[in-house]
Amino acid sequence: MTLGVVGAWVVGLGGLAPTASAQGIQSQQWYLKAMRAQEMHEVSTGKGIKVAVIDTGVDPSTPSLRGQVLPGKDVSGAPGDETEDDNGHGTSMAELIAGTGRKGSLRGLAPDAKIIPITSTLSGVKGDSAISRTDRAIRAAADSDAQIISMSFGSPGSDSRERAAVKYAARKGKLLFASAGNDAKKGNFPLYPASLDDVAGIGALDSAGKVAEYSTYGPHVALTAPGLGVPGWCDGAKVRYCVQGQGGTSSATAL
Repeated sequence: MTLGVVGAWVVGLGGLAPTASAQGIQSQQWYLKAMRAQEMHEVSTGKGIKVAVIDTGVDPSTPSLRGQVLPGKDVSGAPGDETEDDNGHGTSMAELIAGTGRKGSLRGLAPDAKIIPITSTLSGVKGDSAISRTDRAIRAAADSDAQIISMSFGSPGSDSRERAAVKYAARKGKLLFASAGNDAKKGNFPLYPASLDDVAGIGALDSAGKVAEYSTYGPHVALTAPGLGVPGWCDGAKVRYCVQGQGGTSSATAL
């Protein structure tokens, strides 16, 4: 079972033009105002919360993530460790969650939260020829100090190992969130792990607050969040940000 990250700017899924350098992207973060982030921060900025991000790795050296990333684990079986992200997807998701906004970079919805990166084998990233074992990633996240497990990926199928891993994490009191999918117009098939019990499937909204036309819908969708026009790194070089012109439930899951 090879999994794919769920976002329009991922390798092989579209040619999106860069929109801003790492300094100045905050003007593109329209959703922070829409979600009333400032009011949220009067109550909590995420201090004391740790989020396990199962993805392509998280680069802790970006301006937005310096000091935000805790030790994690790489279960992909590919060369490198969880701090290497040659795709940019995992780093983008981490910044949307806990980015500090330092030097004009992305500001996360919970800037005082911490990230625990868990690298898994995802389509289009390092080691993608291997059989993905998301169960290992979910169990690693469950055994960490994270209270929340964020999974911006999905597959049309699941297996007993993945289902058992999700149950294991839920029994340990973890909150699990996963991308519902971007295929409403291409069969609208449910993705996993978003469709499993104990996982909240996340759909995407546009800037008008309506469900994005691509966002997979159905009983497995528990929550929605902005997913259209949400910035992320253009690629693994992490030099410039792109705006997801086609949207993605990946970003919605992170938010």
